[in-house]
Amino acid sequence: MAHIFSLSQGQRDKEFALFRAGDACIPDLVARHAVVLTCGIALWFATQRIIMLVWAFGYLLLNMLYV
Repeated sequence: MAHIFSLSQGQRDKEFALFRAGDACIPDLVARHAVVLTCGIALWFATQRIIMLVWAFGYLLLNMLYV
């Protein structure tokens, strides 16, 4: 793979599109969101700190916006 700084803008755009496409496969998204949500809720039950839910839902929201 060529060094990213030696690529033209069009080639860089194609590389970044491939990176984003790797994050957007449906089974991976479902598994990732299920794990984050489950861990956020479990941590909230364990610690009784609302920040755990904020973290989980914030991550899910930002990830959905990204993808």
